[in-house]
Amino acid sequence: MVGARCQSGGAGVNQAVGWGMIPRVKIITLNVNGIRSAAKKGAFTWLAAQQADVVCLQETKAQEHQLDGHGCELPGYTSHYFDAK
Repeated sequence: MVGARCQSGGAGVNQAVGWGMIPRVKIITLNVNGIRSAAKKGAFTWLAAQQADVVCLQETKAQEHQLDGHGCELPGYTSHYFDAK
């Protein structure tokens, strides 16, 4: 699963550098070793508090249609799933 924040600004902060402003982007990548188990342990509460611009999750061990009702959502993010076949 890959999620990206919809709001402009996000956690990114512009940093002055000699030749101009460089936008900073906060990216979190996490091997969850089972997305439903990670959700039960508070992973999505922690992820939301990090205010990352992009969140990437690997080893979800579930397909998108199996996630309804398991608390695997991040409000304010758009999700994209790439399930194993």
